[in-house]
Amino acid sequence: LPLRAYGGGREGPVVIIYYIIMYKDIIRVFMIAVVLLLSACDAEQQYNSHYPCNFIFYTQHHPESSLSKVNETNPGFFVAVEVKRVNGINTVYCSPNSGNADAPLKLTNEVENNRLSYTDMGAGGRLIIGCTTLNGLRAYDGMCPVCLENGSGTNYPLTWCDNGKNVKCSRCSTVYSLNDDGISVEGKQSRLLQYHFLYGLGYDQTQIIRITN
Repeated sequence: LPLRAYGGGREGPVVIIYYIIMYKDIIRVFMIAVVLLLSACDAEQQYNSHYPCNFIFYTQHHPESSLSKVNETNPGFFVAVEVKRVNGINTVYCSPNSGNADAPLKLTNEVENNRLSYTDMGAGGRLIIGCTTLNGLRAYDGMCPVCLENGSGTNYPLTWCDNGKNVKCSRCSTVYSLNDDGISVEGKQSRLLQYHFLYGLGYDQTQIIRITN
């Protein structure tokens, strides 16, 4: 190093200061990299991959459905949704967190009834979809994560409470906040399982909601 000239062949004060600054920069870069890596891991871990999920809903085909009202301009609004095969027809059951449940919606067109599968909808076939007041659009599993972990089955449905702001498990009494990324606010410490919420275009270039792992 040219800076050795200051020390007459030895590492003088200037050289020592130089190395101190260099090592501090290296440590700073290393710490930033660690923080970014941990943040990325946390972002991935919040999305559940244990229970398959691939739910598609054509919002423009069904403007009367509560699901079509789920968007970023409607914060605090959530919908619990299930799909059952009734007399050979895929039928959607929606229950919003405000107001009455929708009438059963029959998906009678070729694509929705015969080409799309609704068997993969999380742990127990029930999703809670909506927009938080703080963090944007969210899609949660409709089953209690505490009971999924400690029980022997997958049928532990959550119900609305606190004027639809939260959901509660009748089995373990844990309450989860929908607006705060599904963290528990009463009972055992846990967090709702979460899936990716995506907007896209369907086969006919109309808007769809897609919930996936």
